Amino acid sequence: MRETPPGLPRPWILTHGPERWHFGERPLVLGRLPDSDVVITDPEVSRIHAWLVPTPQGPVLVNRGQHGVQVNGEWVSTPRCLSAGDAITIGRATYCLEMGPPAESDAPRAARGFPKRLGSWVARYGPSEVLGTVTAVVVAVAMQRWTGSLVAAAYAAVLSETWAFYAVLYLRDCVAAAHRLGRQGRPFRPRECLEVGRGLVMEFGAAEVLDAALVRPCCLAVGLRWPGGSLGALTGKLAADLLFYGPVIAAHEWRRAHGTPPPQERQLRITDPQMPQP
Repeated sequence: MRETPPGLPRPWILTHGPERWHFGERPLVLGRLPDSDVVITDPEVSRIHAWLVPTPQGPVLVNRGQHGVQVNGEWVSTPRCLSAGDAITIGRATYCLEMGPPAESDAPRAARGFPKRLGSWVARYGPSEVLGTVTAVVVAVAMQRWTGSLVAAAYAAVLSETWAFYAVLYLRDCVAAAHRLGRQGRPFRPRECLEVGRGLVMEFGAAEVLDAALVRPCCLAVGLRWPGGSLGALTGKLAADLLFYGPVIAAHEWRRAHGTPPPQERQLRITDPQMPQP
């Protein structure tokens, strides 16, 4: 049986009922974001709630969630080195940590898990995309007829689509946050509204700016030029979505297969004496 080379993290398995997540060469991300390794659809869970960072001494749990993590029923606020058999509770879900089989490539497992992650992306962004698509097509056609300008029609469609897309996401996230705070007997205040907005801005960041300023208007303008009309606007919109989501999802998958520990975890190795050193 092939053993893990000395100095490398051991392979581990995180389980939740019949579900299993293998890790051993890169951190395992747990949170509400669709591109997390372990997607937890619970309003009490943060977008990126925690990391399981593999080290030669064992997985280190790094909490980032506002509501914390429990290990074997104990609340954890600082990085904690775990061992086989530990129970990790995030929100209302409890996960168990097990020692994995001999180390092997994560590529086949990553490929098997991709359909589930893609489904999480659709669940997260699908409703917003539907409303954004309808809005973009209607505004693009109306603006072109009114002004006769492809540029004006394209940018008007992008602005209206962006507004509709993020309005739906913002409303859904605000409702989830209000529900979570209500369960805790806490009010939903303007500060929470700002926090929800900040989280939405950080989801795509610079990629969204480049898409809205250049890629999406160009695709819509080409579609309105040929074949034109509603069909052209829809074609341009779908082409822009392909050019946007394709590289974004590919980048997430590449980082999942070849990624290094997040910058925050690397900083913890220097600043936190409880963080095991390799």
